[in-house]
Formats: sequence, C-alpha cells, structure tokens
Amino acid sequence: MAQLCYENTFITVKDCIRAGRRSRSMDLPRVSTWRNCPEVLYVATLEQRAWQTRVAGARVPAQAVAVPAAAEATRADEAAAPEAASEASPAPAAVLALDKTKSSGNAGHPELCFKPCLFLRIGECPNGEECKFCHLPHPSPAKLDKRMRETFRGLPQAEVLALLLPHLRAKNVTGAGRLLAEMEARLASLPHASCSMLPPRIVQLKRALGRLSFRQLMLLSPEGTHAQAELEHLRRLTA
Repeated sequence: MAQLCYENTFITVKDCIRAGRRSRSMDLPRVSTWRNCPEVLYVATLEQRAWQTRVAGARVPAQAVAVPAAAEATRADEAAAPEAASEASPAPAAVLALDKTKSSGNAGHPELCFKPCLFLRIGECPNGEECKFCHLPHPSPAKLDKRMRETFRGLPQAEVLALLLPHLRAKNVTGAGRLLAEMEARLASLPHASCSMLPPRIVQLKRALGRLSFRQLMLLSPEGTHAQAELEHLRRLTA
C-alpha cells in the first residue's frame, strides 16, 4: 500500500517500505566442495580427452589394414563354442580393481610419475594401460600459486638452483646422482648473488617447494629440454 511521506521538504509517495538490513551475500564454498562437483571434474578431464583424440587420429588401427588368417580362425572357434565361453568364471573383483591401476604413466611413482588421471576420479579411464597419466593414489596435488610462480621466474639462475637442489637431494631418487652433480657444478660456475627476497617470502617458498615431487622440481629448474630427457631416463630406470 502506498504511503505519503516528507523527503527534503517535498511530499513523495513510497510504494513499499524497505524493512530490515541489507542481506549479505553468501561466502564462496570451500575448495574441497567445488573441486569434486561433476562440472569441475568434467572440465578437468578435457585435457586428457584432447590427448586421446590426438593419439586416435595419428594412429591407424591394425584391424583396418589387414585381418590375419589366424585371427579369423580364432573368431570361428569362438563362434563354434559359445557355451564354453559363457561358462568361464568371471575374474575376481580384486583383480579387476588392480588392473585399473595399471598405466604407462605410473612409472617412477610417486616422484617421477605424471599427473594423476582425472578419469579415475569420475569413474573409469577409457585408455587403460596406455594412459599417459598416473593411475596410482596421490595425495592432494601440490603446486605453486600464481604469486610464487611469478616470483620464481624473476629469480636469477644461481638463486633458483640454490633453492631447488636441497629439495631434489632430499627426494633420494634412484639414478639421479649424476644429474644432481651436474646441477651443482653449474651452480658453482655461476656468479654468487645475494638473495633478493625477504626472509618471510623465502620461508614460504621453501615450504611450498618441499611439497612438490622430484619431477615438478626439475620442471622448475633452468635445465629446460635437458630436464625432460633426464626425467624420461629416470622413469625408464624405475619402470
């Protein structure tokens, strides 16, 4: 109902009266809540879907080229004895669950393996053992935030190596002794530079680096493509 009132010596009509204080907007949900929602998980799997599409487009199926005679004989035998195939006992659930953890990305787990497979978080990985991502359990993913990454990129090479080497040694990765010795020799050849960061920032950055895997630390190093080749060599040693 309209109401007459005085405002600044003028008579005005108010259609409604505002009651109560203005309501506050709701806080954002916790990261652990929205990270596991279906929409976020689906978007996270798009990277692996794109990789799967590239691999499928670059590879010609063997069945499309030729069908061996032995394969035809095997198919005929299977068609002649359907009852024998149906009587085969199914594999135990434990064996099936174990097979899901196999993938080529598992090599060197947990320090040298690739990122965790996101398909497993929403069900089953369609790539199976050919998946290039790790199928073994991982703790919560650790990474540097945007501010830390920008700070790290602005550091000189000597300071970067001095920060990374203690954490790389602490990982005790098999076969990494020669690589670490090369990095130490490179650090010794560089001119010494005083630290450009404040002590609290150094402590915060060192704590974050301690949560990264050996592979993540090496990818932060100034070694570039040489680091990629060395990581692949170490993964083959531990496979």
